[in-house]
Amino acid sequence: MLVLARRKLESIEITDSRTQETVRVSVVDIRGEKVRLGVDAPIDYVVDREEIADAKRAEIAPRSKPTGRDAPSPKRLCRVGDPWAGAAAHKRRHSPPAATGGLGGEGR
Repeated sequence: MLVLARRKLESIEITDSRTQETVRVSVVDIRGEKVRLGVDAPIDYVVDREEIADAKRAEIAPRSKPTGRDAPSPKRLCRVGDPWAGAAAHKRRHSPPAATGGLGGEGR
């Protein structure tokens, strides 16, 4: 990583050596510990804050799950002998609890 020092209203330029397209990043303002940056980039460049770019990548990632023969079988994801695996486990997890004859605090 290249680290550069810049003062307010100073900028840096990043140029693509193949296309000669340039991105200019300028220090617009400094308030306490916050630095406001201005980015001047070609229209086909996407410029996002890191957390926005991460959210976009996370939104795209589930769509790229493997399908067909490459997708793992749910049975292969369970441990051998796992009592909570399979259809019977689904029924156990999603059926109402057995009747206990009260709400727990009665008859004391």
